[in-house]
Amino acid sequence: KVVGPEISSYGVASVENFIDDVSVKINGLVEKPTLDEAPSDLAIASGYLLTPDVLSILEQEKVGPDGEIRISDAVDELCTVQDVYGRIIDGDYHDTGTPERYIQTVIDIALADDKLGPDLREHLRNKL
Repeated sequence: KVVGPEISSYGVASVENFIDDVSVKINGLVEKPTLDEAPSDLAIASGYLLTPDVLSILEQEKVGPDGEIRISDAVDELCTVQDVYGRIIDGDYHDTGTPERYIQTVIDIALADDKLGPDLREHLRNKL
């Protein structure tokens, strides 16, 4: 779940209904919506388990203005022809899409590591 303006950094699921506490039926996906356009607070964590049905859609996808073909666009279209389901993941998600977030992610992972953590904590204490 992503709350607030940060939602515009993610793809977001439009959800029809919750099947249980962690499973949802998805109506579509919206790539990087504004806060007002976001259909929910459920960000896409880019882990997909797809059937081959999506391949024919991907073959017809047009390259976007950024020069990429997005899997989220194909899954959004797939939602119009068959049921698509999502799963809410309870855990940490690390965003490496900007230099700042990449560095934060590396530091978080290093601090959690038994070998790297103690030395890094000491180094950061000395620097800060």
